[in-house]
Amino acid sequence: MSKDFWDVTKQDPLVEAALKHVRTGNALDIGGGEGRDALFLARNNFDVIVVDSDADALRKLSQSNESLKKPVTIIETNINAYTPDQQFDLVICDMVLHFLAPEEVVSMTEKMKAWTKPDGVIMIAAYTDKNPAGKRPYLFKTNELKQLYAGWRILYYAEKPTPWFHWPRGTEPRHNEAVYFLAQKP
Repeated sequence: MSKDFWDVTKQDPLVEAALKHVRTGNALDIGGGEGRDALFLARNNFDVIVVDSDADALRKLSQSNESLKKPVTIIETNINAYTPDQQFDLVICDMVLHFLAPEEVVSMTEKMKAWTKPDGVIMIAAYTDKNPAGKRPYLFKTNELKQLYAGWRILYYAEKPTPWFHWPRGTEPRHNEAVYFLAQKP
């Protein structure tokens, strides 16, 4: 059986979809790592801040950043400790929340709501409870993000398997069950 593989070095397709709803402005990439989403946004004229605690990933982002006309701002800190001094047109949290403890997920969700400007857009992708228990500290339940973002305009929502991928590079191919969420703040 042939598998379609996801190139984990390229931006998430849902980040591309977000640009239909917010064309420019500032963006926050929470847990942005090597910057696959942030670099795409910077190339599309966004002012981007990446917050991550992984020094190795941020070093790689810094190297990629050198070729950009509009470089990404890199902040090395634990995402739970980060407090921005502004709101954002676009907030991205791509495959990060499932690494947090349950109480941190609730806190981070509330923070992301506050960090999003009115009419701004949030994009979240995370693992669901259709994955084996214990795989990650937190797995989203069916429709949980819809409930957490009640009152927001849901632009896209799906719970489905991720595409097949190799991560880290060179490992056996795999995929997981995930939720993909795009919403606009009222």
